[in-house]
This record gives sequence, structure tokens and C-alpha cells, in this order.
Amino acid sequence: MELITFPSNTVEIIDGIRNAIGRPVIFQVTVSGTVCSTCGINPVTGTALDPFCPTCSGYGYLYTYDFITISGHITWGYADLPKWITGGEYFKGDCVVQIKFSDEILSMLEKTKYVFVDEKKMRIERKTLRGVPKLNRILLDLMQED
Repeated sequence: MELITFPSNTVEIIDGIRNAIGRPVIFQVTVSGTVCSTCGINPVTGTALDPFCPTCSGYGYLYTYDFITISGHITWGYADLPKWITGGEYFKGDCVVQIKFSDEILSMLEKTKYVFVDEKKMRIERKTLRGVPKLNRILLDLMQED
């Protein structure tokens, strides 16, 4: 049985490939959230007191977002093919994005609301950490939101 040896510069090789073939991926990250001053929050249910509040749209909170762009290797599955269901078809944009691993990026992903890939609004379904001999990339399974 042969012993597998990995190059000592595995991270640099993977980063180089991602930089050569990667495209911009935009992450909508929640920076802060405050209780809506117009309607407020019901202390029992934790929901907005006015579900039709024009200020917060009935969410009860006002959020501030930042947009962070990271280079990622994008792989579309059967996203651009129509899926059929009873009564017609719908568009489902599934894709996988590979990005660089770091503790800062993991922290950012916890606060990410949406991801924009090829001008499509996506949400994160699953995060998978990858890398040998140590973690060096993150795979994000995304599902189209709109």
C-alpha cells in the first residue's frame, strides 16, 4: 500500500487555482440590528407589535448590512434547467461555491443573510469544511431565493 503525500504548499496551489478560475461572490452580511422604534417588539412572542409597520415591514427589527466580495469557484448543478412539478415548472438555482477557509470567513458566514452568485440571490443551505492535511477551503451549498 502506497503512502499518499501531499505537497507542502497545498494551500497556495488551491488558492492559485481559485484565483485563476474564480469569480466574484457577494455576501450580504448583517452588521447590526436594532428594535424598530415605530412598532417595537412583543415581549412574549418576540415578534413585531405591528405586522404592517411601514418602517420595519412587520419584522420588528431594523438591520444594517454590509456587502463583502470574495473570489470563489462556482459550480452550477442543474440550476438552469427547468424542474417540473404538478401545475407547471419552477426555476431552482442550486450551486456550490468554494471559497478560502479562515476563521474570519467562518465568522462572516454565520452573519450572512444572502449570497449573490452570477446576479442570482441565494441562501446558504450547508457549509462543508475541506482540506488535507489541514482545512483550507469551504464549500457552500446554495439554493436560489427568488
